[in-house]
Amino acid sequence: MAKKAKKKNSLKQYAQLTWSAVTNPIHLIMAAFVIVAIIFYLRLYDLQVVNGREYREQVLSQYHKTSRDTTAVRGDIFFTNKNGETVLAAGQTQNYTLTVNPQRITDPQSTFDELSKHVDLDKQRAVALMSKANDPYEELKKDVPKETALAIADLGLKGVLMAESRERYYPGDELAAPVLGFMSYNGDDYEGTYGLEKQYNEVLERTQSQSTLGLLEGFLGAATKQGGEALADSGERLLSREGSLVTTIEPTVQAFIEQELKKIDQNYNSQYSAAIVMDPENGEIVTMAQSDGFNPNESRQHYRNHLVEDRLELGSIIKPLTVAIGLEEDVINRDFTYNDTGSIQYGRYTVRNFDGRGRGPATTLQTILTNSLNTGVAIIAGRLDPTDLYIYFSALGLGVETGVDLPGEVYGFIDSLSTEREIEIATASFGQGVAFTPLAATKALASLANNGVMPTPHLGSRIEYGDLIPSRVHRNQEGEQVFSAQTVKTVTDMLVNIVDDSDTFRPYSDPNFAVAIKTGTAEIPDPTGGYYSDRYLHTMMGYFPAYAEPGDQKFFILYLTMKPQGARYSSTTLKDPFFNTVQFLKNYYELKPDRSADNQLEL
Repeated sequence: MAKKAKKKNSLKQYAQLTWSAVTNPIHLIMAAFVIVAIIFYLRLYDLQVVNGREYREQVLSQYHKTSRDTTAVRGDIFFTNKNGETVLAAGQTQNYTLTVNPQRITDPQSTFDELSKHVDLDKQRAVALMSKANDPYEELKKDVPKETALAIADLGLKGVLMAESRERYYPGDELAAPVLGFMSYNGDDYEGTYGLEKQYNEVLERTQSQSTLGLLEGFLGAATKQGGEALADSGERLLSREGSLVTTIEPTVQAFIEQELKKIDQNYNSQYSAAIVMDPENGEIVTMAQSDGFNPNESRQHYRNHLVEDRLELGSIIKPLTVAIGLEEDVINRDFTYNDTGSIQYGRYTVRNFDGRGRGPATTLQTILTNSLNTGVAIIAGRLDPTDLYIYFSALGLGVETGVDLPGEVYGFIDSLSTEREIEIATASFGQGVAFTPLAATKALASLANNGVMPTPHLGSRIEYGDLIPSRVHRNQEGEQVFSAQTVKTVTDMLVNIVDDSDTFRPYSDPNFAVAIKTGTAEIPDPTGGYYSDRYLHTMMGYFPAYAEPGDQKFFILYLTMKPQGARYSSTTLKDPFFNTVQFLKNYYELKPDRSADNQLEL
């Protein structure tokens, strides 16, 4: 009993001492210190042993701060091929420079000996640089491979630093360069300039805050040797999650179109040529190309994306819209005819057909479009209420920006139509006197390929943030229904007949695929007034398979060439590139034929 009582008292006293220790503030502080020390030790073990390589690579991504910061991690940009697979369009190279802080080096010779095991250094120069006692920064070697940099990090050498730089590179060189844009300096900020790089800069860039900005002595390899000094020096790196942009550009189609544009320039010595290929149903831009591009890996120059930054008078490719407006407003029907005398007088102004010839009485709607008669669409426009053309052109978005995800887009000029002057309405009916971007015209004309509904052109498909964060996907906006299905069917039939029945295009007709087209040859305005008599803008637009069912693959195509030489009309300069593209897309995508029993072509 005595032994049990003694043991009980001992336990009681121990409990009292323990409770006293727990409640004593000094003891609490000491206990907390011990716990923190244990946590620190475990963290150090994790850093050094468990995830040593991963963290060493993170440390290498920090740098010695110079006047310009090019080290920030940036999201990639991807193309999307026809199978939905991503292809790198813009990425980053990662380079390291071996640097030293001579103020912290006590033995330059031994430091050189250790470094020379991993990198080839000039001994005399290296030792001399490391011996500059009052110099805080010197570079010993540039372009150090990553694995070598990791090996040097493991040495834990005091005063040895690594400067990291990351540079944008574009694997496709010139491919889609005017769309992608490039990186350049804005003061000390290295940021997206032009194109998608600029438009999505806030998404692609990764901001970082570093307490010491990478003055990393000995890296993590020195942590054990120097009691955590390197960890203290490295500071805390705070990263915001950057995204990678996946675009709708199909790289194989883009490359094909760019080659076709170069051929146009070579054959006709054009100032430049450009093209758009778009899905008219969802507005995905498959190709946006121009011949006067550049290689952003070699030269980063100022440029214009002509397809979104230039207002142009696009000419007769606008005529199908005028016909559709006339049909929609019931001022004409499919059987409309008129007496074509070859010209119409509006006060002191005369509107003529391209060849000055009249086609005589009973000139049909099909003849207007096939022969591109200015007089025919001018008469249709004259039958409309004076404000109708302005109202429809506005509804088609020709006076505003399309909202495409590119910087620098300009709005169209259609204000001349608000004057209700007959001559302004007449010339606008065939695409002169009004000006808008080729992309705006693409959006408007694509309504004819999309059952009367305008698509929303866009290049961004989705933003990817990594495995842990869901991607942000582009949501197609429901476009405005401008034309009825019946109007679109009538206009499409006539545009298909241009290929099937005209002498110029019949050789390109396909018994299995219906192709709707319209050409345009526009006079170029003279800044001093009027138009040049020898300078033209050639355009050609079309869509196919013209009778594809909703949901089936369909393409809208627009080609243009500025100031071509040696050819008067676009039916000469753009016919082959356009139908080469049709043939390529048909085969590449293995498109489903759209000629049904009701509209089967008999050849």
